[in-house]
Amino acid sequence: MPYKIAVSENRDYVLLDYFGNVSRDDLAGSISGCKKLYVETGISLFLADCTQMIAEHSILDIFSKVDSFQSLEMKKDFREAIIISKDSESKDKVNFYETACLNRGYNVRIFENKEEAVAWLLGSKH
Repeated sequence: MPYKIAVSENRDYVLLDYFGNVSRDDLAGSISGCKKLYVETGISLFLADCTQMIAEHSILDIFSKVDSFQSLEMKKDFREAIIISKDSESKDKVNFYETACLNRGYNVRIFENKEEAVAWLLGSKH
């Protein structure tokens, strides 16, 4: 399982760390795990660290992930900050994911460092 899901130390957001080769099944598993935490905690802020991810999933898999948010009843207060390095080979797929989310009204933004990502993510609470 090339991902880890946990609630942040202050219980402000859900931290999703991807590492290694991430397949379509891994992507589906991470969605399921995030949905479970979302339902259990009510936390709708997510920080996805994709700096160590190799995206083996396809563009179609990304479409399916975004479409699944509605069937999972993700609220529109859902926000996700994504961290990825500018030279990552997965950058194009992450950019596509961001665009697909924005086109469906989900607030997602890409960052190159964790500090800026967390500041943006938690800025929604104030």
